[in-house]
Amino acid sequence: MRLGDGHAALAKLKEHHQLMDSVIGSDVKIWDKEGKFDLLICNGESKLWFEWFTQSEAFVFGYILSGAVYFSDSSEKTLNFFTEGIRVADSTSPLLLGFELTVAILGKETYDTKSWLSEVTTRRDRLLRLKRYSLLYSAFAALLRSQWDVVLRVTSQLHDCNEKYFSNTTTADDTAFMYLYKLLIAIRNHYTGQLGVALQLYSDIPVQAGETYLLALLNKSLILRGGSQQDQSKAIKCLDEVERRLFASQHPYPQLRDALYLLRGITSNEVLRSKFPPIPKMLLTCRELLSHVIHSAAIHLNSRLRFMALTITMARFYINTSTEHAEKLGLMAYIGAQKSRDQLWQLVDGNLLAGLPLLSYVKTDVLEVYMKQDKHLKKARQDALNEEHRQAAAIPFNLPGTS
Repeated sequence: MRLGDGHAALAKLKEHHQLMDSVIGSDVKIWDKEGKFDLLICNGESKLWFEWFTQSEAFVFGYILSGAVYFSDSSEKTLNFFTEGIRVADSTSPLLLGFELTVAILGKETYDTKSWLSEVTTRRDRLLRLKRYSLLYSAFAALLRSQWDVVLRVTSQLHDCNEKYFSNTTTADDTAFMYLYKLLIAIRNHYTGQLGVALQLYSDIPVQAGETYLLALLNKSLILRGGSQQDQSKAIKCLDEVERRLFASQHPYPQLRDALYLLRGITSNEVLRSKFPPIPKMLLTCRELLSHVIHSAAIHLNSRLRFMALTITMARFYINTSTEHAEKLGLMAYIGAQKSRDQLWQLVDGNLLAGLPLLSYVKTDVLEVYMKQDKHLKKARQDALNEEHRQAAAIPFNLPGTS
């Protein structure tokens, strides 16, 4: 998954699901409730004893892993997986672990019982950490899909979880989570137009955060490029810093590289002047760079990045020069957003399509498909759809004209 091979990640995930659904995931003789199991070696003559996740913890971790694999596709699977992980954590933590904790306290701490207090509290803490990562990634997934009702609900749950169970822990206790949580709050403010707050939160994420720091720089550049000449220069420096660190890294980071290419395609002049090798020499123009992102995103099964790149390519290079090509790109982007049920990006692509001359659409059994017909008929129908998208996208922001 980290190497960007979406097909291989899906194949391995299927193997994991089959394993967890097999007898290993259900037989307490093989894997008991304390997370202990034996592994036979030397043709069954010897065995190794392991103490790992409990079954509940392993299932929650499996749901997090499953949601991560489907994170960038157009389906609802990723949110479903994270939701199921939260459900399993909730059903296990207050009932089973709470009971065991009570037994451990009443029975006093002893090393010869499964209800030893330290073991129970350790398992409880680990499960709660898995739960808050499930909430965190669920919020990111909902943000990526412009599902603001889910974003608000899940971030509220995440805040409550942190306040209730982790208020006494230090930042150093789980720095990876704290950096990601700050990024989440920054993106939420960025999304709702609180650009000053978002910019400060992005700037507060240190270089030690690694990939999270690079994501903060990419988002920070988007805000700065809309400011003064000085801000635009800072935006370019942010992208140069990301490019430099990607070049210096031993890890390929294909998804981050594609995100960098996408922003280069948005912000740069037509002719690229890369300072570092990450941008291939054959990609000399922004148009070629965006085409590379479209192709790469398809390989990585990143449908979100793909329809964003399609939208930008259409708007920047074809909408005023090649109506037919713009129509094809716009349709692919619009349908991608439609499959994701992303009202905001449907509105963006729908507005672009509504501006194309001599286009219309007819109703099919599956979706709305644009055809070359009367431009007035096309505009009226697309404008009606766009109004629906605008209403749905604006509800979480409580904008004028919405309930």
